[in-house]
Amino acid sequence: MNLKKISLLIEEVIIIIRRPNTILIYCEWKSISEAVDHLNRLLKKLESPLEYQKAICELTTLFAPTGTIQDISFDNGWGDKYLEIAIKFGELVESIQLGKLHPNRF
Repeated sequence: MNLKKISLLIEEVIIIIRRPNTILIYCEWKSISEAVDHLNRLLKKLESPLEYQKAICELTTLFAPTGTIQDISFDNGWGDKYLEIAIKFGELVESIQLGKLHPNRF
């Protein structure tokens, strides 16, 4: 269930990144399509019992303070939305790490 909620947060970020006039300045991605492709690959990994932990680690880095998603959000005027999403993401990851819900249950 929590992995599904994380997936929904990532899908929300993809929708925001796809907005017209999104700029990528201080970012590892060179284009919107590269960013979306990368996030979509991570979504696929979240579905895999063998790879979901790797995806969570990478997403944690992307959502971290001064991470790629934060940089994009601040550069494009959705910093408040980023904070909201990042807090939810952190809570979900923490609950998975604490074993509150079995991570493979969608």
